[in-house]
Amino acid sequence: MSDNSLDVIGLEAYLGGFHLGPINLNLKKNGVGLIIGPNGAGKSTLLKVILGLIDAKRGSIILNGREITKLPTEKRNIGYVPQSYALFENMTVRENIEFGLKVRKIPLNERNERVLNLARELKIEDLLNKKVSILSGGQKQRVALARALAILPDLLLLDEPFSNLDPQSFVNAIDLLDRTVARIGLSTIIVSQNASNLLKIATDVFFMKNGKMLYLGDPDKALRDPKVLEAAIYLGFDNFIKLSDVKKHANIFSDIQEKDGYLALRSNDISIVESEDNCEGFLIKGKLIKIYPEVNGSLYGELEIEEGTIIKARIQGITSIKDSLDICINKNKASLILENFNS
Repeated sequence: MSDNSLDVIGLEAYLGGFHLGPINLNLKKNGVGLIIGPNGAGKSTLLKVILGLIDAKRGSIILNGREITKLPTEKRNIGYVPQSYALFENMTVRENIEFGLKVRKIPLNERNERVLNLARELKIEDLLNKKVSILSGGQKQRVALARALAILPDLLLLDEPFSNLDPQSFVNAIDLLDRTVARIGLSTIIVSQNASNLLKIATDVFFMKNGKMLYLGDPDKALRDPKVLEAAIYLGFDNFIKLSDVKKHANIFSDIQEKDGYLALRSNDISIVESEDNCEGFLIKGKLIKIYPEVNGSLYGELEIEEGTIIKARIQGITSIKDSLDICINKNKASLILENFNS
């Protein structure tokens, strides 16, 4: 028997002219899968196929060893929080949370117990008798999560659940989700365009584009080796140097024969220096384009190393500004990108 909570095998679906798949996805028990990618990639469509809102044309969905591909949504026992939250605005918080329990004909005493326990867990106990229409975005997000968890799901699907929150509420919501899911012991899939804060709670990272999916590995591996250019952009890499240009300046990847590809770097991991004495890596010379401060107080500069190739980096240990400066690159902080996403 599989150790996985969820196995998606060769899954394909069509929505209008959009073709999803074939998708292969495996998630271990109590795992948290993070799916990133641009708008229109098929992330939300995939969740709806797993949930049963869109029919799968080919492939299988196996949840805890049970084939659910052809089952109606209500028989799959999956909790779902859409981006809009889809709450009943004219109902109270209590009525929203217990809605799925009433549909399942759960006895009143058990309904009350589940609602109260979740309300305490998510710190919305004082809101139970309030109408959803008067709640803030953060409060609605918690109510939607409570409703999804109330049915004791085998899998939790979250579709951009934090996109409507301000930055501080976003961070707080992620911490709350992490604690709640860990306590319950629940496998979860999160769809998001913002990977930065969610990586800390994910166990697996997937990238989607044009209906196709690529598994990037665990968060550490995804951050070190995003495999493809498009995924690297979503994971914070903001400098991309053609390998052919790198080799003109420093022969650091002598074992790499490909001429097509990029050296991907984050601006925080490279620096503009005055001399090689300030560098613990290799140097690439460039022409200074501009200097500007960041909100964190650090000073950054942009250098042109080849025509049309601009590199952004921290300024470090410079006593005078010159037209020509060096960029210090630590090979261990760089990622080789040898292919584009196959779409």
